[in-house]
Amino acid sequence: MFRVAIDANPMMEVRGGVGFYTQNMADKLIEAKCHLILVAMRKSENLSRYESMDNVEVVTGGAWIRSEALWSQFVLPFLLYKSKAKYFIGLGQSVPLVCFRALSRILIVHDFAYIICPETMSFGRRNYLKFFSKAMIKSSKHIFCVSKGTSNKLLDYYNRKADNIIIPPLRYSIPSTESVASTDLPDLPDLPDLPYYLCVGSFEPRKNIDKVVTAFAQANPEGEALLIVGGAGWNNAGIKDALTKAKEKLGGRLIVKNFVTNEDLYFYYKSAKATMLVSSYEGYGMPIAESRNLGTPIVAVNTEEHIEAAEDNGLFLSLNNLESDLVDFFISKGSDICSVNNCSYLDETTKMRRLLDVLNARY
Repeated sequence: MFRVAIDANPMMEVRGGVGFYTQNMADKLIEAKCHLILVAMRKSENLSRYESMDNVEVVTGGAWIRSEALWSQFVLPFLLYKSKAKYFIGLGQSVPLVCFRALSRILIVHDFAYIICPETMSFGRRNYLKFFSKAMIKSSKHIFCVSKGTSNKLLDYYNRKADNIIIPPLRYSIPSTESVASTDLPDLPDLPDLPYYLCVGSFEPRKNIDKVVTAFAQANPEGEALLIVGGAGWNNAGIKDALTKAKEKLGGRLIVKNFVTNEDLYFYYKSAKATMLVSSYEGYGMPIAESRNLGTPIVAVNTEEHIEAAEDNGLFLSLNNLESDLVDFFISKGSDICSVNNCSYLDETTKMRRLLDVLNARY
């Protein structure tokens, strides 16, 4: 039985893409009968549910270090030595550079925001990846990327080919379009009886949520609404200011919700006129895939990763003319929206097999 350790810090409180990716990977490794070692800074309610499983260990320590970056290089090596792990999967795009016993390191690369748009990242995370990525990539026995676009950039920036692609999972509570009926849609609170556009994402500069809000307020399409699901983030004063100004003009047609349950998000996706993801850069574009899988059209910026997530099926806007393109889009009331063609996203078993094939080859 493989003794596989993963950095479980993103699982302590699952509220984002990397968290969902990590938890899904953990569950699949358990299903594959690996002996899974969840290594984290401290225990949490979510991690505690794994402690009763026969083939799972939860190893924690180093909570006194407030920086996950420092923890991963100065505490994690000791915890891995203690756990006697044979493999370590860096699901948070980080692996320890120092190991005290033979350990095969597998790095998962999510994005290169620290190179492409560093100003949109927190100071600590940006500089950690900037100064340590080259060494972490070199020391990793295997590397997987979350998209072909990310894999291409890995080759461009570091002259390293990814072993394979493991795209992020669709959230557990979001089934395929074939299993969804329109009669399943409930009356959700705070949702107007109007066609609405949906934006999903944390409040950070590269998401361009402020541009969407400002353009919608400027166009002011009669009989339509805008729903923003997200919150938190960083460097978001401009986004909050745009929301405040737009709210004064739009009133109840602009709705802002913090992070919601997967169940509610499923219905928000399903009943939206279109899902909009106009980030300057993403490693993949989960809202695009999740939305299309429910039959909801998407509007996105024409980056390589967005087009990949949309399977080249959607309305793609130019980043260089984003503000004016958004205004024109809202004025036309989304007349150029493309209906969703058949989705062909890989199933979770196939994606997991790509990782297990590497482990089997090394076992």
